[in-house]
Amino acid sequence: MRAALLALLLAPLATGGGDPIAADLVPSCAPWDGPAFSVVAPLAPLGKDLAADTLGITIWKSPAIPSRTTFTFSRTPGAVPDSGSAVLKSGTGYERLTGTATFEKVDAESPADGAFDLTAKDGRRFTARFHATWKHMRIFCG
Repeated sequence: MRAALLALLLAPLATGGGDPIAADLVPSCAPWDGPAFSVVAPLAPLGKDLAADTLGITIWKSPAIPSRTTFTFSRTPGAVPDSGSAVLKSGTGYERLTGTATFEKVDAESPADGAFDLTAKDGRRFTARFHATWKHMRIFCG
């Protein structure tokens, strides 16, 4: 009974439901010095044990995505991701995550809505919807 109640309470989090978490959108650079953008989200809304952790999703494309698009992040040995990266920053350092991030649309002047479903090497899963607003800053790539 207790496990069923816990599962029912956590269902919106597990499916990315509920209120979106607030995030920042920041300009960035792709590894080849091309345009990119990052979503930076504090993970405190997903649980007290994550209060100091931050999720960073960097997409190696111009922030001009006109319709719903999903990006996949893998941990294939030796593979170089072509769409971006997802990283968990915690008190113990940085860890590359696998999974997906979906954006409804992205442009350089408007907030972006989306969702992520990412997994750490130890099996921890981070799933939520987000609403990200731009923190404009000058970035020089190259």
